[in-house]
Amino acid sequence: TNDDTKACDLLIVMGTSLAVRPFSALVDMVPPTCPRVLINREVPSSALYHPIRALMGDTKGFRFDDEARNYRDVLHLANCDDGVAQLCELVGWGEHLNALVEAGGGWPP
Repeated sequence: TNDDTKACDLLIVMGTSLAVRPFSALVDMVPPTCPRVLINREVPSSALYHPIRALMGDTKGFRFDDEARNYRDVLHLANCDDGVAQLCELVGWGEHLNALVEAGGGWPP
């Protein structure tokens, strides 16, 4: 809901082309102070900020390639399982994630 996106303090997007609405719009619905992380196998061109479109008023999208203006967007190129496992290790949740995965029957093949 709109209230959820306004209250969001971290947006993690993974495994998507971000080409289909309404999901693709979520990236731009969070507050401007909210960090946005994309874990994906490739960079979806439909989700990137584009300077030419910005001249026409469209300032939406991730700013991975705009070092001067990117203060909140992070791109991690990986498949979702590996990306989530790496993120969990970094924040100290690796053992907890592994326990959940094992309880659920293990990682998918």
